[in-house]
Order: sequence, then C-alpha cells, then structure tokens
Amino acid sequence: MVCDGSEGDDAQALQKRVRNLKNISKEVFPANGKALGINLVRRKQLALFRKHLALIDSQDYFEKAIENMIEQENTKFLPVNVDGLFCHEIDFPEDLEYIHFWLRSQYFPVKLIH
Repeated sequence: MVCDGSEGDDAQALQKRVRNLKNISKEVFPANGKALGINLVRRKQLALFRKHLALIDSQDYFEKAIENMIEQENTKFLPVNVDGLFCHEIDFPEDLEYIHFWLRSQYFPVKLIH
C-alpha cells in the first residue's frame, strides 16, 4: 500500500511504472509516493521472496528483497493508493494507543489489549 503524501522520514519511497512498481527504496528520486510497509506476496512468488530475503544484509529493510525481485527477476508488484484513508505506522506502544483512540472516536469501541 502506498500514499502520495509524506508518511515520515523512514517511509520507503517508490516509483511507479504505469501500474507496476519500478523501484522501492529510501534512495528513489524523484519519488511518486511512500510505501507503507504493507505488502502482499502471492504464494507463487513466496519462494522467490524468501530467497531474496536470505540474500539481503541483516540491516536492510525487507523492502530491499522486494526491490531486488523487481530489478533482478522482473517481479510485478502493484501499488494500492490509500490516500484519504486512515493509516498510521505503529513503531511504539503510544502509536497503537493513538490508533485505538482514533478507531473509538470514528467507528466503534475498541478495548485496549494489555
């Protein structure tokens, strides 16, 4: 899932080629949006994804495996634009609390799980 707006400094930038992702990386310029870190890898691509995960450095983000699949294997990934929808990164417990608060205020009661 991607958005056209900025989602923070650590969001992965992306370029779109007609419909498919052309590149996904922190070094993409100019970027056409931000990758939100929600990706669907289909069963038929799973073995290839695991192979590329095993090949990347332990300090790389998993998107590096996706980037390598696009560049080296010509694997197709379709961006899904979520602009205008609620989406929030969860890095810390406070982020999860904010999401629970937002959901309670917008849609339905959500109990915090401790």
